Amino acid sequence: MKKSIFIFSTCLLLLAVLAAGCLGGNGPADNSSDNTSNNTSNNTSNNSSNITAPPDPISPPADTAVYRGNVKSITADGDNTIIVLNQVRGMDYGIYEMTFILSDSSRTNFELRNLIVGQYLEVYYNPHDLSSGMKPIIVANLLQNADLVIYIGQITNVYEAPVDSNFNGGRIEVKLENGSTIVFYYDSQTQFYMNLSDLKAGTNVSIYGNWILSTSQPPETVAYEVRAFSG
Repeated sequence: MKKSIFIFSTCLLLLAVLAAGCLGGNGPADNSSDNTSNNTSNNTSNNSSNITAPPDPISPPADTAVYRGNVKSITADGDNTIIVLNQVRGMDYGIYEMTFILSDSSRTNFELRNLIVGQYLEVYYNPHDLSSGMKPIIVANLLQNADLVIYIGQITNVYEAPVDSNFNGGRIEVKLENGSTIVFYYDSQTQFYMNLSDLKAGTNVSIYGNWILSTSQPPETVAYEVRAFSG
């Protein structure tokens, strides 16, 4: 995820608290979450102020592909490091496991010596590299734990911003698998990997979003990516 998206999300989260009235107020509340490579459960009772924030992400160059996954293994290979990632539940890159090569030319937002198995990593690589083997890493970002940024549930309401609003987007209210509810703000920077005609109550979705939740009821945060979810 590009750094500008994260800067935008912080601003938008503040807007979420201030602009709830502009979007028709808070939707019907329940109360938040799940996820598994095995991710189990976003927890709205978590106080985000007590959770360590990940390092600022590095923006990738244009024309790169992205893969996110939990680190399965880290292996030294001469001057390089081999990193195997497993896709987590709720994401869909078409392949469950990918192997990458971290070299001196790779850029990362973390120190390799601090990387451990189980952490959630975002890797950008060359999509035109058609080799079936290991993909050289162009940029790698250490992210917040997957169970705090991937939300799975069923849409209960979708609220679009009024036409005369300065906010170019809307809100998606989702009842998560654990029975609680979160409202996700979206706008033109949110990526939808689904038919927009299916963005309605009753559709099961997986949302890659901000790990910081507002203290409102139901909690609110920002959606970066929205996918239809079939389980």
